[in-house]
Amino acid sequence: MTRLFITSDMLSNNVLTLPKEVHHHVRRVLRAQPKDPLTLIKDGTHLLQTAIVEIESSSITISIQEQLPIPKRTQPKVILVQALPKQDKMSDILRACSELGVDQFIPLITERVVRIMDDKKTLKNKTRWESILWSAAMQAQSNTIPTIDEPRTLSELFAHPDIKSADLKLVPWEDEPTLLKGILSSQKKPESIVILIGPEGGLSAKEVTTLTDNGFHSVSLGKTILRTEHAGLVTVAQVLYQFS
Repeated sequence: MTRLFITSDMLSNNVLTLPKEVHHHVRRVLRAQPKDPLTLIKDGTHLLQTAIVEIESSSITISIQEQLPIPKRTQPKVILVQALPKQDKMSDILRACSELGVDQFIPLITERVVRIMDDKKTLKNKTRWESILWSAAMQAQSNTIPTIDEPRTLSELFAHPDIKSADLKLVPWEDEPTLLKGILSSQKKPESIVILIGPEGGLSAKEVTTLTDNGFHSVSLGKTILRTEHAGLVTVAQVLYQFS
């Protein structure tokens, strides 16, 4: 079933006016037809079960069959702080981790990050990343679209209100003997969790010390060394398995 995220101003008298690229996706890519079911998430607060009545060049007429409040979430909010990887690995990380259940992404600049973007490239990438998150949310049938922040340094990260208020903060590190499962089993269910993943070259010992001094738990994911594009996925999966 097709699921779309809309705001109240897109729906008037059962006529749905979507952004041009979204309308094209529904009409030309998904090839939606009259009588097809369509789920709408309106303003992030209500779920509308509808059916398509007519599709025109710039609008869709629907019949609303049911309107319900968004179910209360049962899993913690998960924030993934990802050191910027080489090439376009960030897109794969966003897609996979958002489908798994990450709510917020914060790109991070660390000592060993190779890929540093200027303001113009950052804006371009953020727009593309937001499109990936929108698509992944549709694919996963999520009730919300994950958000992505501007890239930050460690010092900027520590000042972020969502980081400061998080109940549990984790940083996988290859030189840490304490296993992740040991930390998770000793914790009460948190409302929000931060997971910080280093770049291809890993985090320096100095950076890990700075993180632990600021409330992060350094953890091990096991004996093998995972690629940066896999480490976040593995950590998120274990965290959500423990607390969902």
